Amino acid sequence: MDVSEKKEIVVISVIFFAFSLFFLAMSILNGNYEYIYYNSTLLLGFIALFVFYNKIHLKIPLLTGLTILALLHLAGGNIIDNGLRLYQTSVYSIPYDKIVHVFGSFVVTLIAYNFIERTLDREDRKKTLLVGFIILMIGVGAGAIVEIIEFLATLIFDNTIVGDYANNAGDLVANLVGVLAALVFSLHHFTKKKKA
Repeated sequence: MDVSEKKEIVVISVIFFAFSLFFLAMSILNGNYEYIYYNSTLLLGFIALFVFYNKIHLKIPLLTGLTILALLHLAGGNIIDNGLRLYQTSVYSIPYDKIVHVFGSFVVTLIAYNFIERTLDREDRKKTLLVGFIILMIGVGAGAIVEIIEFLATLIFDNTIVGDYANNAGDLVANLVGVLAALVFSLHHFTKKKKA
């Protein structure tokens, strides 16, 4: 890792921890226990990510994408607009929640591709369909894990903004849209690299 990359990681870390601690304080002051839970989960995840960064080595754009995702999620549950949390609003008739799910699944699927692409040997590089299927399953599986975390929040806390079964199913569809977009992007990159 060169000096420039270390500086970028420090900047991203400072930004993440600043807004995360800001939203954690906001959640505590407002008694928003659901987002204390989510924020704590994100903090632990990012601490693990930074501790093991040299082993997993995410590319800076992917780390930036995760940071933006965390910001969108924490803002969605803490910022109130006209009496509603952002997660309860829409942007051009698209629910904010679904936008975050599409973006999150896109980023996580690109991260899956980043991990897989680095581990492939010459023979594996010929198996575009298999690689695509593995990336698809990881992306969809990660989206399902997010839904499980949201479900646990409904069991632990009263009055969550998670929603009902239709919302959960809509989240899974939004996750699939993000995964498919990332899959097209990844496979395009993969086939270009395979030809080189």
